[in-house]
Amino acid sequence: MPEREDERFCRGCLSRWLTVKYPQLEQDWEPVKRDPPDYRLRLGPRDYAVEVTRVSMPHTSVLYCAAALTREVEAEAKAIGNLSGTYVLEYSPPSADHRFRRNAMKQKALEYIAATAAYDVDMAGSQLDAQGFLHIRKVAKGGDMVEQVMSLDASRREGTVFRSTLRRVVERKRDRFRRVGVQGPAVLLLGHDYPPFEVQDYRDCAAVLAQEGVLDGWTAIFLAFGIARGDVLYSTGGFPETANDY
Repeated sequence: MPEREDERFCRGCLSRWLTVKYPQLEQDWEPVKRDPPDYRLRLGPRDYAVEVTRVSMPHTSVLYCAAALTREVEAEAKAIGNLSGTYVLEYSPPSADHRFRRNAMKQKALEYIAATAAYDVDMAGSQLDAQGFLHIRKVAKGGDMVEQVMSLDASRREGTVFRSTLRRVVERKRDRFRRVGVQGPAVLLLGHDYPPFEVQDYRDCAAVLAQEGVLDGWTAIFLAFGIARGDVLYSTGGFPETANDY
């Protein structure tokens, strides 16, 4: 079976993570013709069954738009020459009937950046949206960047939805493994459709599921996200287990 784009992306994220964290371990990736699993990964003397899947979050369309807006604001402010300092776009859950007015929000954000270029900080900030779901403020003098954070309510919502989504994904994949009789240690490799704000928040979700026994049967769960980034959300005694042998 040809390697899918999401499989290639997730495999690359895990491979780079292993290379950086455990450079002494040789990696041998072997695609499996008849899945599951999608790959066999040999690390030293240990062989892992690796299954790749995508985690789709049902509520992130506005969140994705806000992230895209953040990238656009940073790029255009740099091009204009007004970006001087570190700015934060704070996202809060919008109402169900919210309309994302990208151009108007971007213009307000660029005007705010231009107006505060000479300031060290401006913690008061400026509201970009009539409903107050997107807010910008200057938080530091250096850095010359625009970052995005979630409000506490949005972070809680993200965690709750991710946990229920992860539960469904893990249980479905585990049932498939059992039906076809996959043996040995298994790694679930998740490709997220939107990069997380704090990996620890996602680890906390996985920890709750582990306590409930939902993650039984998996040696590790790895989240691939962003631009070739990733991290372990859960492992049984450390992943890779072979690292202690070197």
